[in-house]
Amino acid sequence: MFRSWYFAANRSAVNIDIESVWDEYRGKGVKIGVIDSQIDFTHSDLDGNYDLKSDYNFDQKSGDVSFTVKGADHHGTLVAGVIAAEGNNGVGSVGIASEATLVGYGVNYGAADAVDQVIKALHMSSAVDVVNNSYSFNRPFTDNFNKVSTLEAAVADPAETGRGGLGTVVVFSAGNGGGDDSSNFHNLQNSPYSIAVGAVDRDGEASSFTSLGANVLLSAAGRDVFTTEPGERFETKATGTSFSAPAVSAVAGLMLEANDQLGYRDVQQILGLSARREGLGEGISWGDGWVMNGSDHFNGGGKAFNDSFGFGFLNAHDAVRLAETWTLQQTAANRDTVSVEKDTSNAKLISDKVSHLQFAIDVDKDIAIEHVQLQLDFFWRNTADLDVYLTSPDGTKIRMVHDIPLTGGIDDLRNFKFGSVATMGENGSGRWIVDIHDRAPGSRDKNGDAHIGVVKDITLSIHGRTDGLKNDTYFYSDEFDSMAAADMSRRGLIDANGGIDAINAAMVTTDSKLDLSGASASQIAGVALKIDASIENAFAGDGNDMLIGNASDNRLRGGRGNDVFQASAGKDRIDGGAGSDRFLVGQAFADVTGSLLKTGEALFELAGKAMTTVSNVELFEFSDAVYGLSDLVKLWNGSTGVETKPEPEPEPEPKPEPKPEPKPEPKPEPTPEPEPEPTPEPTPDPEPIWTFSGTEGSDRVDGDHRNDVMRGLGGNDRFRARDGDDIVYGNDGLDYIMGNNGNDELFGGNGADVLLGDAGHDYLSGGAGDDMLYGGTGNDIIEGGAGRDVLVGAKGADSFVFDLKSIDAIDFVRDFDSRENDRIILHNADALQVNQVTIETDAGRTFVRHIADGEVTTLFEVAMTGGGDLSLAEVLQSNNSDGSTYIFS
Repeated sequence: MFRSWYFAANRSAVNIDIESVWDEYRGKGVKIGVIDSQIDFTHSDLDGNYDLKSDYNFDQKSGDVSFTVKGADHHGTLVAGVIAAEGNNGVGSVGIASEATLVGYGVNYGAADAVDQVIKALHMSSAVDVVNNSYSFNRPFTDNFNKVSTLEAAVADPAETGRGGLGTVVVFSAGNGGGDDSSNFHNLQNSPYSIAVGAVDRDGEASSFTSLGANVLLSAAGRDVFTTEPGERFETKATGTSFSAPAVSAVAGLMLEANDQLGYRDVQQILGLSARREGLGEGISWGDGWVMNGSDHFNGGGKAFNDSFGFGFLNAHDAVRLAETWTLQQTAANRDTVSVEKDTSNAKLISDKVSHLQFAIDVDKDIAIEHVQLQLDFFWRNTADLDVYLTSPDGTKIRMVHDIPLTGGIDDLRNFKFGSVATMGENGSGRWIVDIHDRAPGSRDKNGDAHIGVVKDITLSIHGRTDGLKNDTYFYSDEFDSMAAADMSRRGLIDANGGIDAINAAMVTTDSKLDLSGASASQIAGVALKIDASIENAFAGDGNDMLIGNASDNRLRGGRGNDVFQASAGKDRIDGGAGSDRFLVGQAFADVTGSLLKTGEALFELAGKAMTTVSNVELFEFSDAVYGLSDLVKLWNGSTGVETKPEPEPEPEPKPEPKPEPKPEPKPEPTPEPEPEPTPEPTPDPEPIWTFSGTEGSDRVDGDHRNDVMRGLGGNDRFRARDGDDIVYGNDGLDYIMGNNGNDELFGGNGADVLLGDAGHDYLSGGAGDDMLYGGTGNDIIEGGAGRDVLVGAKGADSFVFDLKSIDAIDFVRDFDSRENDRIILHNADALQVNQVTIETDAGRTFVRHIADGEVTTLFEVAMTGGGDLSLAEVLQSNNSDGSTYIFS
């Protein structure tokens, strides 16, 4: 079973720490696609996990796939075994995600239309959660998106549309180019939508064949990998980045099992943060080795990057723990991009005179960096003799173009997009420096003339997040001990920019002490850490931890282990997690007012302090007694869900759970419409409306089976309305709202919100901000509002509503299906003339535009999913407040 050397720490210098998470996560319920040669789905170590209903072979042009062992390309079966070979079946080895569902997208690498097959397979992979791509083009710059634009659209599609807009996780092998290539010379591998994976040997050194580059996010085992082979056989020596990529795909599957609300960008960042440097060598000799980037959020400082390894070796334990505690939701819809074009005044590189050019590019907007792209309008014949460096405002110097051992020209880099993840976590605002070096000065062309290259302009594009930059999360791992020993400045944590901040020590496996008040020394990974009182939230790891809040409203989560929490002054939310946990109340039982909710949460009102909500804690230590949860049930009126006081006290916010019966007292928030007073006897009338309100902080509010009204205030709130016809207002913040069953009305308000209608005929309104709106089943009405929104109807006859007066960005209707009677409604269209409205198709996407006085305005973009063409069906003239209405179908 454990024949894979990278599973166990005693068999190699590095390992993925997989056994620590297998008791809870093996990929169940996660679909992982494999774009590769046809998988042997009859193999006894794969047949139980393979999905014959969802697979497709693009060479056979059929979903009724056939496989013959004789003459078969083994590659796809080898890759599939790394991901999801079955466990506990007495056969062969075991995949990293041994209960994941495998979906094969068969291609023939030797076919004349191989590229077209791959493009179609990438588009289809939007139906799975993760897609593995263990292939690359065999020559540099051949997958240039400027020349093959259909490839760019194909790799973007699953990331933008998969998993209901959260994005399919797209994983690529970095390539096996060794000294003849760079992973960054391939747009499939360096796309911001992709995760590029390098290869590592058993001794922790970079595999000699791995393609290095600033785009490589992390690495995994790539030599002597044990896996399945067609015809009931097993391979013990599978070698190449083809077999490091599926390890990452499998761990991504475990992450999504742990937290299915992660966006694809979240997965990328978690994999980078959780990758470990320990046990790794210095990388390929002609690379740049380890460079510390300028972020300040990892183990008290920056994160080390190496163009051979990326951020380090894959670690399943750390990746899953971060997935469990991740609080953002970052998708294609809410990704921000800052681009600057630099006029270089036609500067010249001349092989016998000018061997170095330098340019400064100033970025004046704050953005948390995830990916950086660099384009040079520059032609140089000997591309393989160039070095191009990009230095960030924080001083991180990364090589974007490598002077690789191969000499001479390899292809045209003009306007090719080079990518980097090395500065992930830095702020992109400030001065960037581009250095271009000719490493073969004095070289001549075939006529004996000096090489001359003109740099016409340079474009720098930074992808990431511009909202919520004051809300910092500081991550800590077991590597903190070694990093703090090498750099004493990492032992202090001060947050100087305000916001709602957090310490995330979920990756740590030893005992931690996190005192957010700063009154006592904290400790992580055995190292003392001085924290000022500016951090609001804390997440601990697998050890027996101690968590202490401060005067702010804290969110404290213990994770695994037997944890201890100490009461503090704010309105705190405490989650003990797994283990036997203890809450130190610090007051006598008689001085505490409390209640128990049906959810199992306990609410404490401590003398002189605000209300604290406690969940998953087993023991409550008062100054005069220690009680278990069952004791509190008996002491507080003998049942859950009932308060000990005869009358509810006026709280600054309502309780997280509604009362089991309506009370005669007024509700904390008015309902949108007057409801009849509840009668003492049950009647066949509909359930009453129940009102829930959040706070100015980041709240999590669940409804129930009744017709609920739920309101957020400030903060990044999460609402799950559940059954009933519910009304939910997100208001300010980056909110996540799910309607579930019933005919719901969901209002995002300000901020980049995610609204999911789910079942029922729902109304979704995004409000201001770049929102993601997903209708689900039923006939939904979806209105994006202001901002750059993505609208998805899913099943049913959906109406996508726009208002010409409020269109300030190009919204995207992602799944318009005329067969389901979808329609687009444009209100306040009085300013339009029918003959000025055009419907144009470009690169497979449809745009509705208005042309007047020589100016072209794109109103919205539509992806047609059901065949047919979009057309203007009707124009309604009206005197009401909506003005004229255009209806497209």
